[in-house]
Amino acid sequence: MQKETLDYLIKLYFDRIAEVGFTKYVKECEGYKFDFVNHFQNNFDINATDFHKMLEEALLNNNLTGGKFYFPKQTILNFLKIDELKIKNAFINLFDENNFIVDRIDNFKQVFDEMMAEENKNNNGHLHTFIDLRFISLLLASMYPDDYYYIMITPFKRVGKYLDINIHAPRGASYGEKYRILARVADKVRDIIIKLPEIKKVHDGFIDHNNRETYKRMLKDDKYCWTIQDFIWITGRKLDKSKDPISDPVLA
Repeated sequence: MQKETLDYLIKLYFDRIAEVGFTKYVKECEGYKFDFVNHFQNNFDINATDFHKMLEEALLNNNLTGGKFYFPKQTILNFLKIDELKIKNAFINLFDENNFIVDRIDNFKQVFDEMMAEENKNNNGHLHTFIDLRFISLLLASMYPDDYYYIMITPFKRVGKYLDINIHAPRGASYGEKYRILARVADKVRDIIIKLPEIKKVHDGFIDHNNRETYKRMLKDDKYCWTIQDFIWITGRKLDKSKDPISDPVLA
């Protein structure tokens, strides 16, 4: 990884922060993701007797859980009305770290794919679940914020290619396999930029209690998983519009 390529990503990141101002950035623009994790950590209960009610409360309503043409939270809540035990067991298995991460992600997705296929068959429909890698990784990174990354596939792929990290995935790779590959990109980025004082300042701004909604349990982001996700998300989006001579050939 050449120093100038990393320096350019850092410039893209801090250019974005400068556009809106540091305090607004860590408190509002991207800090809401830290509030989301804090809320989840303080409200999710795998043993809840009313799993539907608990999950509806634990997953805040924002662009992480729904938006225009994107309804993963609502999909799960709808399926909970059909078979709460099946969905609850899907969550139990997803969060069981005794099993391989690739299998856990793929098995979670399969539960919803099969239920949706049955619903479409019964209703002559063509709906899909919205339970994609973005949402499944959100669940994992909210449950275990120091062990998993919230992954948006396109920005992670762009940053991986730009930094010349091997992110080749075979055609038809499953969500679980894609997570494994793209998490490697985040690991490599983290190993380098976690040492930078300017990144630590952003991290500290995200977790500053003065910038966050107050909960009993508060995310410290000790392993920088959410800070690195933010870095990759912002730089990956900006690389798409970049005219920098270093980045353009790599992204071709």
